Amino acid sequence: MEDEIERRIDWEDIWRRQFERATFQLKTKEFEDRAEAWNSAMRGNTDTGYVDELLASMELSSDTSMLDVGCGSGIISIPLAKKVQHVTALDLSPAMLDLTMRYAMEEGVTNISTVTKDWLHVQIGVDVGVHDVVLASRCLQVENLRRFLLQMDNAARRSCYLTWGTGAREDDAELCVALGLEYRPQPSYQIVYNLLYDMGIFANVKIHSGPVTRWFRDLDDAVKQLVRGRPISPEATEKLKAYFKEKLPYREGRYWRVIRAPWALISWPKKD
Repeated sequence: MEDEIERRIDWEDIWRRQFERATFQLKTKEFEDRAEAWNSAMRGNTDTGYVDELLASMELSSDTSMLDVGCGSGIISIPLAKKVQHVTALDLSPAMLDLTMRYAMEEGVTNISTVTKDWLHVQIGVDVGVHDVVLASRCLQVENLRRFLLQMDNAARRSCYLTWGTGAREDDAELCVALGLEYRPQPSYQIVYNLLYDMGIFANVKIHSGPVTRWFRDLDDAVKQLVRGRPISPEATEKLKAYFKEKLPYREGRYWRVIRAPWALISWPKKD
């Protein structure tokens, strides 16, 4: 009886419904229009611990070929390229890939190539070749989860890594309080794990939960970082500034706060 109940659970449908009702979403066109704003916010925060922990948790070598799916502005691709033979940075946003190559040039990194493509519509072996390792780090849009995971598995020669949140985010919940919104988080990593299991893939999960301290030059900078590139109205901006002025500690000429945003690293080896 229990086995029959498990088979009736449609994890992909659960994912889709939770994804669609989440409070904060960034649509494709909005993401393209606000690439600079998103990049500025992500590179402006002090969440370097995420990059360090992720790279330390991956099995990499100097002869590894990497595919970074949804690479954004190269926050992971560039440090990865310093450790492996080659990185293919894939994103649907030309603006983000331009930023990736700009930062790569600034850091003297030359072993990155880019592919402008929606991952769900990539033809493995045509648009993108098979790589030793495939990574999807904090991708914003994963609407068709099964297709997304199948693409990762098909593109990997050795292993896959995917990072996702563990549920409600403290900073997003606080934004909703400030704006008077109901907070509905993105779907959690457990759904990814369960769907992989249904697909016959037995993944490993490691939870990272270290707190992150973020510093803000002023209230405008606080809003920019905590909104993370999402479009908000001038009225909402002023409301957030007033809220943060009351709530954020102030020290040494800057505002600051500790954010707890646990994340899961889901990985699996390719079957022999």
